[in-house]
Amino acid sequence: MKKLLTVLGSAMLTTSTLGASLNTVSCGENYTLADFQKLLSEIENLEENKYTEESLQNLMIVMIETSTNVILGKSVTKNYKKLKNAMNALVLK
Repeated sequence: MKKLLTVLGSAMLTTSTLGASLNTVSCGENYTLADFQKLLSEIENLEENKYTEESLQNLMIVMIETSTNVILGKSVTKNYKKLKNAMNALVLK
C-alpha cells in the first residue's frame, strides 16, 4: 500500500507542477490538492493491522479511483470527500 501511495503522490506532484489551477487555502467545503495529498499521507500512516482486510481493500479501491480523478483534473473537493468517507468507513478488527 505504501508503494502505491508513493507512486500516486509523485503523479499528483507532477500534476500540480504542470499548472493545475487550485486554491492554496482550503476553507469550508472546498479542498485543495494539498489537502488531498495530506489525506493520502494520513492513509499511508494508518496501522493496517488494526483494520479488517475487506475495509482496507475498499479504501484502496477508492484511493486509486479518487487519485486518478484528481490527476485527470476532476474536482478535488468531491474526490477528497469520497476518500475521506472511505477512510472513515474502515472497520476495526
